[in-house]
Amino acid sequence: MSDSTVMCGVCCLRHFSKPSPGWYLECEVGLCWDCKEHHSLLKATRNHNIIPITEYQKVPLNVKCDIETHNNCKDLIEKEKNYITDVKCSARFQEVEEMLNGTAENIKRIRINRQENLTSLEEERKKIQNNIIQTRIKINNHLDKLQADLIQNINAKVAKENEKIQKVLKTLGKAVLDKRISKYF
Repeated sequence: MSDSTVMCGVCCLRHFSKPSPGWYLECEVGLCWDCKEHHSLLKATRNHNIIPITEYQKVPLNVKCDIETHNNCKDLIEKEKNYITDVKCSARFQEVEEMLNGTAENIKRIRINRQENLTSLEEERKKIQNNIIQTRIKINNHLDKLQADLIQNINAKVAKENEKIQKVLKTLGKAVLDKRISKYF
């Protein structure tokens, strides 16, 4: 047997967890002090032998088939069924069950946290994408303004130079005309 605490079989059936100080060999069950008292008062069970749990834990589990005593393993299978039922009442089983419940709760919290992270990450992606679009719009507007200013500046300078050239041409044209006229006069 293992060295884990044996729980009271009757209390386990009633969904309580009470340790058993002794083991009844005939009934193959451990009983707490309260249930032990009731057990010893019943006429059918008052002569049952009890051994301390420490002694019961030293009893080897019979896993070998003995055809003469096991009736082709039928008795062994019944005993194994009882051991399996008693496992659910053991303190170690309850510890493992609590650990598994805690682990399941942690996994649930982690999944919720990761889902929140996915949502947060998507929101951040949208904000950054929107900032990039807004920055590009500002840059494009600034470049459009620069382009308009440069074109206006170039057009103004070209117009000014055209005006100067027109004056020169006018002056030259007048001078040439005056020279021709002066030739004839």
